[in-house]
Amino acid sequence: MKIILIFIPVSVLVIISVFVVLAIISRFSEPPKWSYDKLTECPKKPNCVCSEYKNDRYHYIEPVSLNHTDNLKAFSILTKLIKKMGGKIEREDKNYIHATFSSRLFGFVDDLQLRLDASKNKIHIRSSSRVGYSDGGVNRRRVEMFKRLFEDSLLSKNK
Repeated sequence: MKIILIFIPVSVLVIISVFVVLAIISRFSEPPKWSYDKLTECPKKPNCVCSEYKNDRYHYIEPVSLNHTDNLKAFSILTKLIKKMGGKIEREDKNYIHATFSSRLFGFVDDLQLRLDASKNKIHIRSSSRVGYSDGGVNRRRVEMFKRLFEDSLLSKNK
């Protein structure tokens, strides 16, 4: 009985310590690489989604369709939405936005990248965790919510 009373708190402390260490590592890890042509492909881990690689069915998510929206207007809306959702803009160029999101509990850092494909009138999205194997679907849900909010913003601006 005494062993169980000691084992449980020690196990909980070890697990919490592992999460704290991983969170610290995520804050100091490098963000994903990018280019003006294409976002980085997702790794084999299930903690990433990306709209650039349709053949990667496991990580694929539909890009955002601009539907005749002015690119500058779209990027303005996108940056406002990122901030509204609790993200921090790390880099912004004429066709690229990189933002980070931190989890509330341990401060794990996730990266959100947006790349404007003006020729196809789309915005490609990549959202990924910096550390760990699984994210419990957090990045996919974030992108789906982001896309819904963006579409709602476009609808309200056009009314």
